[in-house]
Amino acid sequence: MVYIILKILYFCLPLHAGAGQFLDSDRFSEMEVGDEVSPDADFGVRVSGDSMEPLYLNGQIIWVHQQETLEDGEIGIFFLDGEAYVKKYHQAPDGISLISMNKKYAPIKVSSGSVFRTFGKVVG
Repeated sequence: MVYIILKILYFCLPLHAGAGQFLDSDRFSEMEVGDEVSPDADFGVRVSGDSMEPLYLNGQIIWVHQQETLEDGEIGIFFLDGEAYVKKYHQAPDGISLISMNKKYAPIKVSSGSVFRTFGKVVG
């Protein structure tokens, strides 16, 4: 049996799944991973908070494919007005919302004056 070991970027700063935090691109290291990580993953970040439970848990590393757009319903990493979030992307006729999986958190509306960017799609 052959095991494939990949080196992948791991951002050392936790990504908040609640209040949000900027993804500091200068604070990363390389991590060796095996086939438990999707080959589509470009980097990993650690979740901080409970807003994406039960899908992603506080402290869990999630793996992200870097891309600039997502389809409605996909989970991604987003920059919104100085903060970084892991949320479900929702595109509606009245605009974009970032949705938590944990129902105790309200959706975050992206207003027309917001600074908004998609970092990528969560792939594991």
